[in-house]
Amino acid sequence: MLSEASINYPELRTAIGKADNVLLKNGETPVSEILYPKALTTDEWSKAQEAINHTANTQPVLAAAEAGLYAIINRRGLNADSFIGHSFGELVALWADGVMDYETLIAMAKKRGTLMGKTDPDAAM
Repeated sequence: MLSEASINYPELRTAIGKADNVLLKNGETPVSEILYPKALTTDEWSKAQEAINHTANTQPVLAAAEAGLYAIINRRGLNADSFIGHSFGELVALWADGVMDYETLIAMAKKRGTLMGKTDPDAAM
């Protein structure tokens, strides 16, 4: 997911790195390990795919990825007067509009995904 963009755009790498720091500070698995697992065997790869599909992991990954993509387009001069999001995208839209800081976005994404997973243990994105 977005591996070529991560290689070519430092804004995306920065967003992922910042998300890693938020999650590590709270004792959570960093986004980069979920998004780009170091899987060597077929079994490890299967486990990595399962991990990214758990909503508690998917949501902070999406927040970091969307924030990084926003930074890429914003740095190139594309700006918006307002933002809108659907479902999970509402959190990122609020962040992009300056309602919350990046650390809050990542923490809320993790908490939202964790709570959704508790409601339905088979919940996936």
